[in-house]
Amino acid sequence: MYKLNNLSLKQREELFRQLRISITHHSNAMEGTTLSFGETKELLETWEYCWR
Repeated sequence: MYKLNNLSLKQREELFRQLRISITHHSNAMEGTTLSFGETKELLETWEYCWR
């Protein structure tokens, strides 16, 4: 298993981006939201882009 310190900054950013999408999607699904994983990903990426 990799330690986070062994990952480059770019790898850590990608890992956390993927985790954020996955956790958000599954949390919303448990609450009854019908967005697909892809729709959740698109929404989060659009939101992130708008706030840069």
